[in-house]
Amino acid sequence: MDTSVKYSGYIHIALEIDDTGLILHQLRALGITITETVEYKGAQFFFIRDPDGNVIEFHQPANS
Repeated sequence: MDTSVKYSGYIHIALEIDDTGLILHQLRALGITITETVEYKGAQFFFIRDPDGNVIEFHQPANS
């Protein structure tokens, strides 16, 4: 995640999606900054922040 300080407990929500490329394109078209993108063992993740600074993770499982 893009935070340099780790906090205990829940620090973000995660949403499972089917098409990382499509969602990235739509969010960027809306002017939303993508703070980090990660690929791990075929799964893809990316993170944004809402207007209050909360982290939202989008996750596409491997082979989906």
